[in-house]
Amino acid sequence: MKQSILALSVALLCSNAMANDVINFDYIGAGYAEFKAANSNVTDSFDGFAIEASTQLNEKWVVSGLYSDTSFDEQYTRINQYSNAVHKLTGNKGYDATQWELGISYLVPVEQNAVIELTGFVGRFEFEGTNKGSGQFKVNGYSPEITVFDTKATSHNRTYGLQANYHYAFSDTVSGVAGVGYQHINDIGSENKFSYQLGLQYKIIEDFTISALFSDSDAYENRQITLRYNF
Repeated sequence: MKQSILALSVALLCSNAMANDVINFDYIGAGYAEFKAANSNVTDSFDGFAIEASTQLNEKWVVSGLYSDTSFDEQYTRINQYSNAVHKLTGNKGYDATQWELGISYLVPVEQNAVIELTGFVGRFEFEGTNKGSGQFKVNGYSPEITVFDTKATSHNRTYGLQANYHYAFSDTVSGVAGVGYQHINDIGSENKFSYQLGLQYKIIEDFTISALFSDSDAYENRQITLRYNF
């Protein structure tokens, strides 16, 4: 009987060690970021980088931060034909989306290798679009004038929300996360947007993890692949 209790205790300790080692809230990371807006005339994805950091203050509390900067450039040429004239428009459109987020989380262990993370966060989302180019009219083969244009539009949005994430350690090297919540974006109709996220983490060597994360808040999508240093 004593041997059975001892074996069970060792198994529980090993399982908890695996969860603590793989499900890690102490890290800094950086890598690739992708952004895509929903219900927008810009259907292409933006590419850029992301920087993330997290630290566990004690057994229950975690603080975290995220910054990403993504952009997309598009060159275009438009030609309009008229009875005796041609209008040619050439230019370049540039888009930039910047996001930052600060969060605080409360941890609830639910299984030997699983943790629920309850998170509240605040952030900011900034969008900038530019359009530069020139237009030329040709009437009967003659170009009477060339017009040059340079326009810029910006949008600054405050965000905040709540999210519940379920972290699960599949093995001593692989863990996953799935979460749901809501996000309020003040300048997009001042609406509460349903959000969810899915992610996987793989420990490649001691103290280093590859993380892949997808999140969707109805207004936009984010994808990240980062290399994390666990401390």
